[in-house]
Amino acid sequence: FDKYYFEKHMPMVYAVKEIKKVEIARPAPGPDGAAPPYHLITELYFESPDVLKAATATPEWKAIRADAANFAVPGSSTVLISVVEPKH
Repeated sequence: FDKYYFEKHMPMVYAVKEIKKVEIARPAPGPDGAAPPYHLITELYFESPDVLKAATATPEWKAIRADAANFAVPGSSTVLISVVEPKH
């Protein structure tokens, strides 16, 4: 998984010019020592929801989505979309 993800998949993601920032984290065990439910968490930052929407409509993004079948078990990934709140 990791070899393909970092050497093949992520270069496709890094090539998307609309992405402002990428963070990849490896979850640690929970406070009770339980194994984390995810292997990796990848966060992609866009300037706005409209920029995200435009980027995901491109052929490049469709290729990224299709490439997930080369390393992930179907149904094993979760996609969440969030809007970062400004500081209060």
